[in-house]
Amino acid sequence: MDVKEQMDFAYYARLQDDVISQKVKPIYHQYIQEGIMLTDTVDDKDSLKQALRCFEKALALASKNDYTKASACHELGVFYFTHFAHLPGAPNSNLNKAVSFFSRAIESKQRQQFPDKHASSLSQLAATYRRAANEHLWHLSKQESLIKSQQLHEAALRVLDGDIPIFIRLNSQSIIYFNLAATLLDAEKVAEACDAQAKAFHCFMGAIEWAQSNVPYLGLEGSMSLKFDQILPITFARLSHFSNNDEHKQLCHFIGEIAPSFGLDPLDFMRVNPYVDISNPIVEIQKLVNEAERNSTVANIEKLSVKIHSLMTSRQSTETDQESDRVGVLIQQASSGLARILAKNKDFLRAFITLENTSGMRFCENASLCWFYAKNPVVQMLVETKRKLGGAYYGLNELALMSGVVDKDKLHKYLTESANLLKSAPP
Repeated sequence: MDVKEQMDFAYYARLQDDVISQKVKPIYHQYIQEGIMLTDTVDDKDSLKQALRCFEKALALASKNDYTKASACHELGVFYFTHFAHLPGAPNSNLNKAVSFFSRAIESKQRQQFPDKHASSLSQLAATYRRAANEHLWHLSKQESLIKSQQLHEAALRVLDGDIPIFIRLNSQSIIYFNLAATLLDAEKVAEACDAQAKAFHCFMGAIEWAQSNVPYLGLEGSMSLKFDQILPITFARLSHFSNNDEHKQLCHFIGEIAPSFGLDPLDFMRVNPYVDISNPIVEIQKLVNEAERNSTVANIEKLSVKIHSLMTSRQSTETDQESDRVGVLIQQASSGLARILAKNKDFLRAFITLENTSGMRFCENASLCWFYAKNPVVQMLVETKRKLGGAYYGLNELALMSGVVDKDKLHKYLTESANLLKSAPP
């Protein structure tokens, strides 16, 4: 038992409580907790809308306290990052919002006084860039996004080098190393990824051991960033699959030995996919399709149908044609998988309808130009104006995307030619 460490931990926690309570109404914390609770159901649109309102209300209430304002921004960043594929709008737009909110949290001087909070925002921003690396419309290339992600994770780890209570430091380091390992794997830096994964596990166990030895009555294990059923299986899967290091093999053996004491079956670890990442929308759909193919129950088929409906709803609120097409690709991927499963089950009519509903999305939108005509002439004029604005918006987005890959010395000439083409286009 380390009395000094216990006193440091209590003082650090009390200091945070004092800062949080200044010039903030108690309902602020109620909104934050309610928002977090409502985000558990990722495909429930109504719950996500309510959660967003809760976080926005909390942010409004925190206007006189820079620390709580930054905390609310952090929670909004987590919200948009975690549910970027399920919220209205396109993934690219939602990830940009996450970056904006995390950046605001990071800039807060009061939040910087607490290294674990500041490091958490840096690491979450890093995770956002890692996720954005898979988005074709993101403003950085995949390689640039992964480099940015690694740099932010490493910056977060440096922040934790300061003098902070050991439990808080180890708990924070465990989740940051865990996320860093995922970034390094995406960047194909396998050896570094395995080292980071092992460090995540060691920090996690170090935090558990300190909590049980010094303050067992507080039950700190329940408040840790990672849980046993998260870190044990994936650490075992990644190290056993990717690493030939003897220390890593011994660590896998150790994980297998301790797993039963935490209610986990080590045999289940053998079936964990070391590559799996369901926060990637493409992988999430593949997982739903694979589950429904293995076990074509009504419940599994319904999950896939609900996912398609959710994506169709999200597509309605996309801001650009490019974003709409990106979501359309996901819709057609899910619909193709569902149709194959329905055909195997000899439900041919429903399979046909599933494909028919999603195969001609762009055609139907263009066809509406011919058959939709408003009776009210003012409404019709507004509709036509909206279409023209949409066409111009699409063209400008195309220019922005294309100019991003043009050499700088040729960019001025390219933009001049594009502007002339836009001017000569018919109204």
